[in-house]
Amino acid sequence: MFALAMIAYTFLFSRFDSWIPDDTDARTREIIGMQMSMMRIVFGVESACAGVLGVLHLAAAYFGFDYRYRAFGITTLILGLCSLLTLYCAPTAIGLGIYGLIVYFNPAVVRAFELRKAGLSKQEMLAEFPY
Repeated sequence: MFALAMIAYTFLFSRFDSWIPDDTDARTREIIGMQMSMMRIVFGVESACAGVLGVLHLAAAYFGFDYRYRAFGITTLILGLCSLLTLYCAPTAIGLGIYGLIVYFNPAVVRAFELRKAGLSKQEMLAEFPY
C-alpha cells in the first residue's frame, strides 16, 4: 500500500511544475524544478523499495505457512526494518520485526522447520507436537 502511495506522489510531483505561477522569475522556476526532480527521485526509489519489500514479505508468509525457508523469513524481517527510513511504516516494522524474530527463534518453531526440511509432510511434522 505504501508503494502505491509513493507512486501516486511521484506522479503528483511530476505535474507540480504546472502549478507554478506564470509571473515567477526564471531562477525561482529552476530551483523549484530541481526540488521537484529530487522529490520524484526520492518517491520513486521509496516506492520501488517498498514494493520489493512487500513482495518479499508475501513470499516469506507463503513459505512460512508451509514451514519452509526459515532463513528467507528471517532475512525478510530484517530487510523489512529498512522501512524505518520512511517513518510512515516505522511502528509496524518495529513490531513485526521484533515479534517475528522472537517467533522464528523459538525452539519449537526451529524444530518444526527442521522437521519439514528433513522431509516430513506438514501433517507428520504437526503430529510431532502435542498441542
